[in-house]
Amino acid sequence: MIRSLYIIILSSILVLLSACGSKDSITLINRETGTKQKIEVLDQDIYDLSLFPQTLDGYYIKYSTSKSGTYINSAESFRIIDNTLYYSYGIKEDFFDIKNIGKVDIVCQNNPTTNKEYVESYITISGEGEKVAASAQIKLRGNTTLWTPKKSFKIKFNEKQNVLGMGSDKEWALLANYFDPTYLRNYYAYKLAMVLGLEYSCEARFVEVYFNHQYIGLYLLTETVKTSKERVDIEKTTTSSEVPFLLELDMKIVQDNPNYILTLDDEMFLLDNSAYNGKTYPFGTKYPKSFKDLNDNQYAYIKNYISNTFESVREGNYEEYIDIDSFINYFLIQELFMNVDLDYSSVYMYKALGEKLKFGPIWDFDLSSGNVGYVKGYSYDKMMKDVNGGSYLFNELYKYEDFRYILSNRFDEINLDIIPSLLNSIYKNRVVLSNYARKDNLKWDVLNDNNWARSKNLVGLSYNNQVRYFKDFLSNHNQWLKENM
Repeated sequence: MIRSLYIIILSSILVLLSACGSKDSITLINRETGTKQKIEVLDQDIYDLSLFPQTLDGYYIKYSTSKSGTYINSAESFRIIDNTLYYSYGIKEDFFDIKNIGKVDIVCQNNPTTNKEYVESYITISGEGEKVAASAQIKLRGNTTLWTPKKSFKIKFNEKQNVLGMGSDKEWALLANYFDPTYLRNYYAYKLAMVLGLEYSCEARFVEVYFNHQYIGLYLLTETVKTSKERVDIEKTTTSSEVPFLLELDMKIVQDNPNYILTLDDEMFLLDNSAYNGKTYPFGTKYPKSFKDLNDNQYAYIKNYISNTFESVREGNYEEYIDIDSFINYFLIQELFMNVDLDYSSVYMYKALGEKLKFGPIWDFDLSSGNVGYVKGYSYDKMMKDVNGGSYLFNELYKYEDFRYILSNRFDEINLDIIPSLLNSIYKNRVVLSNYARKDNLKWDVLNDNNWARSKNLVGLSYNNQVRYFKDFLSNHNQWLKENM
């Protein structure tokens, strides 16, 4: 949960009950809710961390004995100083580490050639002590990536499968990461989304893929963006005008499809107003699968909610429509990585019944964090609002002092341990991936491909230097944001 990641101050009240063997009553106070919880520990100067809560899902609690925020390792004891003990939710030291590389075997008689039609296949996925082997359908996936020599794929099992511990579902994606010579950008963005508490963030695992027993490369096996119990869990039948929805802001709907007008009001709608950054915003529906499944009032509800959301950020009443915590976490990831697809495509947002609009899951970060050669003025010493037109929603929200205050506080929080942990793991993961990356490059010559998307200063760099550039860009941009955001 997002709230569980906020810093919680632990105020200790030391009460001496007797000279020897007495207990101290320490009160845990949640800064956000004001709720209190008392625990008792032996009266002593040094306390063992095992006396306090240690884990919460993928996170652990790190302690500090001073307002400076210097954390103590969970294996150590600590002293209470000035009768005050502080702690915050943090992440395990190995949270961002790549544990191992799985394997995917795809066997099919007819090779998939389009992103429209599936072909029958039998797929075996193994790794992390787990194995799935089942009949499935497979097709190409993506838009721009369709034209790269190394293809991405969409898998659809005939029956739900729990793949490498990521939950049970029929649909999965194999991302080629052809435009990203580090193979790491999508992986880190998805992991960061998880630790920031963005609901329904996609899990991912690195795998080597074999097609009809022939090696085809290093891939990222991920969950897909869809509604289901294991994905965006908002599906609910209702007869009222309010309906749950999952939408994608995607400019490619109209740019790459001259016949898009045929799907208008069935699969998409346009938010057309020059006041919105001078853009026409196309929204495609992921849930419901078609607006034809709705009555007129329900369709109008979704379209009006999005229109009112855009208007609200200009008028200052945005909290009526937007879940601000969700938006801030979502945007901080986009900003930290300087993702150029922000406000262009793969921008997902959803609304459950009775709740406000939330943002995510995040998707498609291969062209980010310096790996961009086609956007004028793109550099680490800027904010995305000043690059490529930025994002209408964020540009408008950033004008409000109260929004900037919340954004700044959240950014400071994640810089206590989350971003440092991310940066510290990059070189460790480079060691894990280097041989797999070398093998992939021997097949596809990714490092030397002077394609339209890549920054020209990256063409021809070794894998080690590509990863070094990636880390330096993230680190430099993060430091610049600390000083200027």
